[in-house]
Amino acid sequence: MTKKWMITLGILMLFNRILFAQKHDSIQLDFSQYLETVKHNNLEYAAQKFNVDLAETEIIGSKAFPDPELQFAYFDNGESKKQLGVGYTGEIDWTIELGGKRKARVNLAKSQYELTKLILSDYFKNLKADASLIFLEAIYKKEILNVKQNSYQMMKEFAAADSIRFKLGVITETDARQSKLEASTFANEIIQAQTDYLSAKNKMKLFMGIDNQENSLNPFAELKNFQEDYIEDDLINIALNNRSDLMVAMQNKNVSQQLIELAKANRKIDLGINLAIDHTTVARNPDAFTPQFTQIKGGLSIPLKFSNRYNNELKMAQIQFKQNETVIKQVELQIKSEVKESILQYENYRKQAQQFNLKMLNEAKLILDAKKYSYKRGNSSLLETLDAQRSYNEIQTNYLETLYNCAVANIILNKVIGN
Repeated sequence: MTKKWMITLGILMLFNRILFAQKHDSIQLDFSQYLETVKHNNLEYAAQKFNVDLAETEIIGSKAFPDPELQFAYFDNGESKKQLGVGYTGEIDWTIELGGKRKARVNLAKSQYELTKLILSDYFKNLKADASLIFLEAIYKKEILNVKQNSYQMMKEFAAADSIRFKLGVITETDARQSKLEASTFANEIIQAQTDYLSAKNKMKLFMGIDNQENSLNPFAELKNFQEDYIEDDLINIALNNRSDLMVAMQNKNVSQQLIELAKANRKIDLGINLAIDHTTVARNPDAFTPQFTQIKGGLSIPLKFSNRYNNELKMAQIQFKQNETVIKQVELQIKSEVKESILQYENYRKQAQQFNLKMLNEAKLILDAKKYSYKRGNSSLLETLDAQRSYNEIQTNYLETLYNCAVANIILNKVIGN
C-alpha cells in the first residue's frame, strides 16, 4: 500500500513539473501586437497581395498598341544560267484601332485593379476576424488551465498533508487515499486543459506565419475588456459604409460598365495600313530582257463588320451590369440583417456576462476557504470540501465561458460592420 502511494505521489510531482512549465513562456503577446504580426507575416495574406500586383501589370499591358507585322520574301525568276533575274519583296502591315478601344481597355484594367484591391481588403478583414477568434480561444483556454492548476495545487497540498495526518493517526487510511485520488483526477484535467491551450497557440502561430517549434508564445488579455456599447442604427450605417463585400459588389458594377464601353468600342472598325516594296534585278536573257525595277506601294484595309449583327459581347456585358445591380441590393439587405442578428447575439451574451459579478466569485471562494479550514481542523469531511472546490470551479468556468462567448460575439459583430 505504501509503495502505491509513493508511485502516485511521484506521478503527481511529475504532473506538477510539466504543467507549471507553461508559466515560463518567453514571448509576451497582447492583442494589438498579435494582429500586427498577422498583418505583416501571414503567408496566405502575402500570397493574396500578388493579385494586386498582377492587376497593376494588366494596366500596363492594356496600354500597348497593336504590333506591326513585317514580312520579307526572296524569289528567283528562273535558273541562274537563263539570266532571268532575282528579286525580293518587303512589306509592313499595321492596324490602327479606332473607336477608343485602347482607352476602353485601360479603363477596364484600372477598374479591375480597384476591384482586386477591394477583394484583398475584404480578405484581410475576414482574416483579422478569424485570427482574433483564435486569440480569444487561446486566452480562454489559458484561463481554464489556470483554474485547473489552482485546483490541482490545492489538492496536492491536501494529499501531502493527509499523508502526514494519516501517519499521525488523525485521519483514516481511506481519507488519505481519497485525497491522492482526487489530486490525480485534477492532474488529468490539467493535462487536457494544457493540450487545448497548446492547440490554440499552434493555431495562432499559423496565423502569424511563424514555424516555431518551441512553446514560446504567451498571449495575454482580459476577456472582459472585449465589450463595448453599440447603437443598432449607427452600426447599420457603419456597415453600409465599411463592408468590403458591398464595395466589391459596387466595383463589380463599375467593371461591368467598363465592359460595356469596351464592347461598344470593339464594334467600331479598325484601319489596316500597308506599305510594301518589290525589287527585281535585271533579266539579261535575250528572249525576255527586262531592266531592273523597284515598285513601292501602299494601301488601306477596311474590315466589313458583318459580325456586328451578332452583338453577343455587348449583350452579355449589359446583362452582367443588371445582374450586379441586383447583387448590390441583395448585399445591402443581407448586411442589415446580419447586423441586427449579430447585435442581438452580442447583447444576449453581454446580459449573461452581467449576471456574473465578482461578488459571486468571492462568495464561492470564501465558502471554499471556510471548508478547507474546517477540514484541516477535522470539523468537516473531505467530500464537503471537494464539493465546495467543484462548485467554485464550476462558477469560475461558467464565468469565463460567458466572457468568452461575449468577446466572440463582439468580434463577429465588428466583422459584420466591416471593422
